[in-house]
Amino acid sequence: IFFVFGIRDKDTGRLFNPDDDGHLVYDEKFDFLSKESQIWLNNFINVSMRARSDLFLADELIKEWNNYFVSIQTFCFDIMKLNTSEINKPHIPYERDVLVNCSKEIERLLNDSDLSNFEGMIASFPRRIIFMNDQTKINGLLLRVPANRTFIDYDTVQDYYLDIKKFHEDNFLNATDGQRSGWFISVAFALYDLQYQLITGTYSSLIASMIIALIILLFTSGNIFISFFAIATISFSIADTIAIFVFMGWELSILESVVIIMSVGLSVDFSCHY
Repeated sequence: IFFVFGIRDKDTGRLFNPDDDGHLVYDEKFDFLSKESQIWLNNFINVSMRARSDLFLADELIKEWNNYFVSIQTFCFDIMKLNTSEINKPHIPYERDVLVNCSKEIERLLNDSDLSNFEGMIASFPRRIIFMNDQTKINGLLLRVPANRTFIDYDTVQDYYLDIKKFHEDNFLNATDGQRSGWFISVAFALYDLQYQLITGTYSSLIASMIIALIILLFTSGNIFISFFAIATISFSIADTIAIFVFMGWELSILESVVIIMSVGLSVDFSCHY
């Protein structure tokens, strides 16, 4: 599961060009350096995620989040006015100027020294925490946390998705402006989304097809009673088609969805001829 901050969940690609990925739209309200943002993110990771072990395997994320700030303190304890005995525990929140000066100090050390001297610092850089920046500020933040569920079928994925959605709503409702626009995504939801769209899309397509069929029958027959009788016949034909799928043990996929929609056209064609 990825929790995304600072980037709008907006698709800027062209609708009829699947190869156009569009571009990222950043949330200008997101400010990682603000005290409110640091406190909220720290509570979200160390408290909210830790409390929902039924949803997340968050131990590695929590460890890397804390190690990230400890690593900063290790190199910037003079700037942060910390004693060497205090650098092993994150002191959040930090003043904006302190973090900015610390980042400059780390950059200076990396530029002026042999990188091999900083293996410990580089090793502590987060793998589950991804910062996005444009050399002037942190524009976005991605938190990657494994799911504590086994996805077997559509129902198990849907249950987990609804639980994550509830968790998201409960925690982001009182978030700061920069975090309130955060959202979540997972590759595990790609197939679920396709299946969900097939289920809802099949019903909506059936309704639209029936309405179009009724209009065509009204024009071809000129009789409203015959048109409604024909629609009733078409409804029974569709019900028979779906019943055959159920008895044969077929599951709804792209092919079955197309066949169900086509059954409307085949039925109305026969009714018009009759």
